[in-house]
Amino acid sequence: MWVEYIRQEAPFDRGIVAFDGDLNGVDHKTFFGNPKDDNMVLENFTHQLMLEHDFSNNWSTKIGLAYKTGDFKGTGAEVKPFVNVTTDSLMLRSRYKDFESDDISLQADVKNVSTIKGLKNTLLFGMETYRYELDFALYNLNNTVRMDNIRGNPTYTTLATGKGNIIRDENQVQRGMAFFAQDELALSDSWRLLVGLRYDKIDTQLEEYKKGITYSQNDYALSPRIGLTYLINPNWSWYATSGKSFRPNSGLDKNGNTFEAEEGISLETGLKFESDNKDLGASLALYRIDKENVLTGSDPSGVYSIAAGEVRSQGIEFDISGKLNSHIKINANYTYTDTEVTKDTGGAVDWSTGKVVNLEGKALSNVPKHSGALLLMWEDDLSNNSSYGIGSNVIYVGKREGNYINSFKLPDYTTVGLLSYWQVNKSLKLKFNVNNIFDKEYIASSYDRSWAVPGSPRRFTLSMNYKF
Repeated sequence: MWVEYIRQEAPFDRGIVAFDGDLNGVDHKTFFGNPKDDNMVLENFTHQLMLEHDFSNNWSTKIGLAYKTGDFKGTGAEVKPFVNVTTDSLMLRSRYKDFESDDISLQADVKNVSTIKGLKNTLLFGMETYRYELDFALYNLNNTVRMDNIRGNPTYTTLATGKGNIIRDENQVQRGMAFFAQDELALSDSWRLLVGLRYDKIDTQLEEYKKGITYSQNDYALSPRIGLTYLINPNWSWYATSGKSFRPNSGLDKNGNTFEAEEGISLETGLKFESDNKDLGASLALYRIDKENVLTGSDPSGVYSIAAGEVRSQGIEFDISGKLNSHIKINANYTYTDTEVTKDTGGAVDWSTGKVVNLEGKALSNVPKHSGALLLMWEDDLSNNSSYGIGSNVIYVGKREGNYINSFKLPDYTTVGLLSYWQVNKSLKLKFNVNNIFDKEYIASSYDRSWAVPGSPRRFTLSMNYKF
């Protein structure tokens, strides 16, 4: 059984703006909000219960029950999206948000491990069910704060207060039921076959209180999965897998229409390596994922979305992790990702110019073509049950599109960190880490030029873990 309570209080912060298109035109520490606003408050309460039982050496079952409540409230000022900032003065709008969620889910499965003609067979089947409810209220009040001298020492003048007008007031209830079965069969000493099938039924009801309208939508999907593995030798294996994905889309477009569910097909093949002592592992994968009805932002209010039609993502992933010897541990990865909208359903607008944009051929925002990370750590024993480790990591994120219409790019960046730990005894472990040790300024993500989120500055973290 596991219980978790989280409460976070922080100012609402959309990030910085690109001044006349330059992401370094303002100080990355500048706050584009209202310092007089109270903190936004987030509360989550999670309960989880897991039961496992072995009926015999061959049959076992697992049941999991989870219940989570969420609450997010408060007022925050922000720059309007799709604004091209070219002067030292800027008007902000304020928004009051009141989100409450209630989520309960149950999953149960039964597993059988048996031998068929001397070959191992693993059968898994089960079900999932859930109910998710979200109450969503959003108020808007324009021209509440004037920011001056945004490129120097900014000043803030409050021009209006209050919640303003309600622009969205909704209640959404989603109920889902799924049944699944999977069989992993050893065809021989070298070949493994995995086949699976999943059926989903999801009912969504959305009440739009402001318009006095109720929407209902029923989604069904049958999602097969197949995989094949060949054991080349005790260290190397080749695999190929393919499957269909399904995920319901929530919310409405700006015309009040619901969205069709997001569906996709994936293909992946690659090689895996494991050393004789199992201390070092590596993998190389080539993949392609085609999806339809992928939601993306579409309006200057930052509230509604559109379905982008069909989207393709393909690339290469490489990773290696484990111990190079008795002292040196490595964890490295590299990813090449190519994304593209392959079919446009229409409706995308460049709100800075008012022109309709054809998304076909555009890349997905905030997805770099090249990214990678490297961690090297030296580990050694100090005494009985005591050890230590010290190392460094390097993270690289390449250039990527800054919004869904691809009108600007986010630059690449590299950060360096230091990591260390001291395992005092079997129960007590101390950690001291320094992230972004050179205090590199970079943009982590963006919705548009006026909503660009700076990356975390240099941060020191000291933690302690104790196992009872």
